Amino acid sequence: MVTAAPAYPVTFDVEYPERLSRWNTLFRWLLILPLVFFNVLGGVLVHPAYFALILLPFYPLLYVMAGTAIPVWFALLSNVRYPRLLFPIAVWAQRLILQIQAYELLVTDQFPFDERDRPVRFEVHYPASQSPVTVFFRLILVIPHVAILFFLGIVLLATTVIAWFGILFTGNYPEGLWRFAVGTLRWSARVGAYVSLLTGEYPPFSLS
Repeated sequence: MVTAAPAYPVTFDVEYPERLSRWNTLFRWLLILPLVFFNVLGGVLVHPAYFALILLPFYPLLYVMAGTAIPVWFALLSNVRYPRLLFPIAVWAQRLILQIQAYELLVTDQFPFDERDRPVRFEVHYPASQSPVTVFFRLILVIPHVAILFFLGIVLLATTVIAWFGILFTGNYPEGLWRFAVGTLRWSARVGAYVSLLTGEYPPFSLS
């Protein structure tokens, strides 16, 4: 298992799959079509710049996250803590986004809506009060991360194609490429949590 540093309040962990299904991988493009259809149908009006944060679209869940982040933004500007009623909803939405991304990027064989024990885990510690200044300028503060994630995303698409062939021939995701994919998703998860106000701690520039 690849584990995020425990000191940071946002953790993203994935169990390394010893074996992956060749057939599932071969037809992954077909298996994700319902997700892609749902994505595009639900969010053709969402600004494409968000691709830099989530790598692949899952627009309906973005509406859920936006629906919680907007009122929370005003609350945090008034020095009020993140409403406990909305916090688990926002965490759930981002967790499902990450599970979908992991499936699309071949990191796991498990379909996102499968309720069995999940190899992809995402947790966020409930935050203390956040600085109104950093809340107000949150989107500006993450610009360096967004720029780096944009280029990491391009590399990730290339390594995913290589991994696809590797899985078809060997049944295994090359571990080095897998760790890079998981690290990129972890970086994206931390930035996504920071942007959506789930945490007030600035995300590290790190894949680990």
